[in-house]
Amino acid sequence: MLRTVLAVPAGLIVGGIVITIVQIVAMNLLPPLEGVPTDRELIRPGDIPAVNMASVLVAWAAGAFLGGGTAARISRHAKRRLALIVGAFFLIAGIYNMATIPSPLWFHVAGVLLFLPSAHLGAHMLGGSEEQ
Repeated sequence: MLRTVLAVPAGLIVGGIVITIVQIVAMNLLPPLEGVPTDRELIRPGDIPAVNMASVLVAWAAGAFLGGGTAARISRHAKRRLALIVGAFFLIAGIYNMATIPSPLWFHVAGVLLFLPSAHLGAHMLGGSEEQ
């Protein structure tokens, strides 16, 4: 029972750390262009290059994958369900992020569609088998 209770918070922590690390690496590899506003209120769709936007999607997918996989690995039962709960938390955070930073339609569509499948895939690949 304790493992089931701790699985989701552990998945959220691992996923959050992964997202942060991937975004830091991406920011060092793909620095923002000169003239792009850093204040959320001043950014318009199209201000941020597509490759930078795609790097955010990679970070989100990696975080949901490893977060869901972590939750599934820790839990003995309901592995896929717990991984999807982790994915749902990240989906809500992603929707909030997309609502506060103007971005193109393709980013919104991809962002909404990637969290739950990534978490499910993480559970499938990293979660191990269910105990009976």
